[in-house]
Formats: sequence, C-alpha cells, structure tokens
Amino acid sequence: MDCCNINGLNNIFNRSRAAKEAKGYLNKGLGRRAAMALRFMSGQDVSGASILDIGCGVGSLHIELLKQGAGSATGVDVSQSYVEAATSLSSSLGFQNATQYHIGDFVDLEADIPPADIVVLDRVVCCYPDMKGLIECSARHAQSLYVLTYPRRTWWMRIGARALNIALAVTRREFRFFLHHPKDIWATIEAAGFSFIQSGKQGPWEVASYRRLSSDSTIPGSPRQV
Repeated sequence: MDCCNINGLNNIFNRSRAAKEAKGYLNKGLGRRAAMALRFMSGQDVSGASILDIGCGVGSLHIELLKQGAGSATGVDVSQSYVEAATSLSSSLGFQNATQYHIGDFVDLEADIPPADIVVLDRVVCCYPDMKGLIECSARHAQSLYVLTYPRRTWWMRIGARALNIALAVTRREFRFFLHHPKDIWATIEAAGFSFIQSGKQGPWEVASYRRLSSDSTIPGSPRQV
C-alpha cells in the first residue's frame, strides 16, 4: 500500500480542500461533530495532557485542546496538504512549539511515535480499509483516553455509502468509503483494554469515548447509547 496515498486520500484531501477547512475553522470554529468530540475529551482536566491526533486534518481539534491547556500535540495525516495546513495554522495561533506533525500511515509510523494521554481519530476509520489494525495500533498509544468518530450504520447510510462507492468506481477514483460495523469497532477497542464512557450522535456520525482500564482517570462512566 502506498503510504503517501492510502485509499486515494492524498487526492481527496488535497491542497484546496485543506485551505477551505482551515479557513472555515478560523471563521466559524469547530463543526458540531468535532465540537462533540472536543466535549468528550475536555470532560476531564486536560491541563498538561499530551494529545495524539491521528488523521488530524488541519489540526483544529488538537489546537482547541491546546487552547484549553493541553501540554503538547502530535498530528499524523496521510495527506501532505493537510499536514502543511495544520503546521501553518498551529504556528499562526502561537502553538508551533507545542505541536509536531508526521506525514504517512500511522500503522506504518507507529514505532516512531510516542504514546499520549489522549488519542483521537475523527472521521478516520471510515477512510481506512483495515479498521481492526488501525484501532489496535492507535489504542496502544492511548495512556488514558481514546476518542473517535465513525459513521452510523443506519439504512440510509448503507445506501449512501454504496451509492458513493459506485460513483467513485465509475469515475475511476481510488478512494472508497468504509462503513465498518460499530459493534466490531467497540469490540476492538474494548479488547485493547478500554472501557466505554459515553457516545453521542451528530447527523450521520457517532462520537464515542473510552478510558484505559488501568487509568486513574476520574471520568464517570455512562450507559452506551445505541
């Protein structure tokens, strides 16, 4: 698999899209889905916490955590355009000394990236063919909190995903949208040593947070929403 263009991501998440997302964040802040993920992470004291943002995009989520007092953030993204945008954005907001970025597939880069207190994957598993491998690698790096967003597996999402992938195939685009079953996602995270905290739905997305079983975190648990 080409580490620089996994699933055609470098072509989809290109320079113009990165610039548009960075501008949107500066003008409007986080969207509703990302804002929910932020609430799940900032529900505990993030002061001094290290953040690992996998599939970081333009870096808006970890930048918001740095604004709330997180100590450092590492962003990883397969798209060079997104990493360039994230680097520029964090620097323009004064966080250049608190951030570092890596370009490539996190599964391949895993050994070179240190663990972090909080690991987040926002809209990443739907772009990655090997969900289990990605979650297992990323979960190993989460010392306390693990937060991710993934598509809801509703009937209309299944139809939409199939239609999208047919259209991509017809137009000879490499990218495919993966609608991994949420039960498989939950099982993989829990098998990695995490317990469920909370989840919430925002449009076609579900946001979920987990804590490491050995963690001293005081985040209260709550029933899973399904």
